Amino acid sequence: MKTRAPGKIILFGEYAVLDGYDALVIAVDRHVHTDVSKASSLAVDAGRFGRFPTISNVPELPLIEDVVAQMGLAQGHFTLTSSGFECSEGKLGLGSSAASTVAFVGAALAHLGRKVRPEVAFTIAQNSHHRVQGLGSGTDIAASSFGGALLYNWNGQESGHIRHKLAISSNYGTAHLTPVTSPIKSILTVWTGQPANTRDLVIDVQKKKQTTNYKACISKLGESAARGHVGWTRGNRSKIIESIDIANEAAL
Repeated sequence: MKTRAPGKIILFGEYAVLDGYDALVIAVDRHVHTDVSKASSLAVDAGRFGRFPTISNVPELPLIEDVVAQMGLAQGHFTLTSSGFECSEGKLGLGSSAASTVAFVGAALAHLGRKVRPEVAFTIAQNSHHRVQGLGSGTDIAASSFGGALLYNWNGQESGHIRHKLAISSNYGTAHLTPVTSPIKSILTVWTGQPANTRDLVIDVQKKKQTTNYKACISKLGESAARGHVGWTRGNRSKIIESIDIANEAAL
C-alpha cells in the first residue's frame, strides 16, 4: 500500500494568511511517498530524517509521533521517501514537513481501514502541526491534502472578496478554502540559494505585531493575494505582476 502527498508554493498572501486574509497556494510536482505493510508492532522509517520509535531521548519525528498518538496507531511498518525537496545547500522551501505528515496520515487512515478523505487528512495533520510547532496557518497542509491550486483562509475572512466553498474545523481554528483553476499551466520559480527556517520567520513577523506599520504591511499582502487570485484565475499575467509589485511595497 502506498500514499503520496505533494509539496507547495505560496504565490500570494504568505504571513497575511495568519491574520485572516486569503492566500493563493499551489501544489507542486514534488511528492513524499509512504509505503505501509502489515506488522504486529509499529515502526516508522523516514530515512535520514529519523525513526519512530527512537532509542534517543529526543524525538526524531515529532509530527509523526503526534499523529500516531492522535490516531491511536499501534501496528504497521511505514516507510517515508521523498526527492526534489532539497539540494546540496539545504531545503528548497517546498513544504516537505507538511507533505510528509499528510502522506503519513493518508497511509495510516488506509491501514486502519478508514476512507482517505482530504479534509480528514488536513484536520489530523493541522492538529499535529499546531500541537508540535505552536503556530501555522495550515496553508501548506491544505495544498498537500487537496492538491491543485487553492485560495486558502485561516480563522477569518477579512479580505472578504470571495465566499469560500469549503470550511474545515480543527482543534485550533477553521480553514476556509476554494479550489481554483487557471489558464496558466506552469510557472518557473527561482530559489535564492539561502535556505530559511519558516518557523523562525513566522515568529519574527509575529513579534512585529505591535509596530505602527504592521497592519498596513499585512493589509498590502492581503490586497496582493486578492488581486493575484484574480490574475491567476483569468490568466492575466500583467495583473499577477501588479500583485507582486503590491507585495513588494509591503515592508515591516
